[in-house]
Amino acid sequence: FAPNEAMRQGSLVDCLITEPGNFRDRYVVMPQCDRRTKAGKELYAEFVSRAGGREIITQDWLDNAHAIKAELWMDPAVGPLLAKSHVSQKPHFWTDELGRECRYKPDIETEDGWLIDLKKARSANPAIFSRHSYSFAYDLQMAHYVEGYTDRYGEPPRNVAIIAYEWTPPYN
Repeated sequence: FAPNEAMRQGSLVDCLITEPGNFRDRYVVMPQCDRRTKAGKELYAEFVSRAGGREIITQDWLDNAHAIKAELWMDPAVGPLLAKSHVSQKPHFWTDELGRECRYKPDIETEDGWLIDLKKARSANPAIFSRHSYSFAYDLQMAHYVEGYTDRYGEPPRNVAIIAYEWTPPYN
């Protein structure tokens, strides 16, 4: 399936936080041009042909994602979690007790037992986010991640957290 705009925005922020060294391999910022004009269409077509399969984003998206990253790092609760030595975006494969092949790719695992998932949210207000979390089955996703973590390390994580943030200022 093709990710929607919200998913693409969340993946961009995830990359900047968890895999900043991979940013240039995954993303490219498109030049500003009026794609309604012949010259703009040609410039954009040439740019797409040189993008080499990388995801094309706007400068506004990149600026916004950097602002979110900065806000998360400055947050007194979130910043220390992000600063912990961690493993990011490393997939793990296992076979569950029913013989099904399983995979998970956590956003962040820390050496001291934290399993953390980053989520772009319509609202980071706890009451609203909890309802959205339930409707998107984040509880089931995190249960699956705990299973993968336990298989990988031989014990469950000591702490599990979802860090929710908003795409629009003030980036709650």
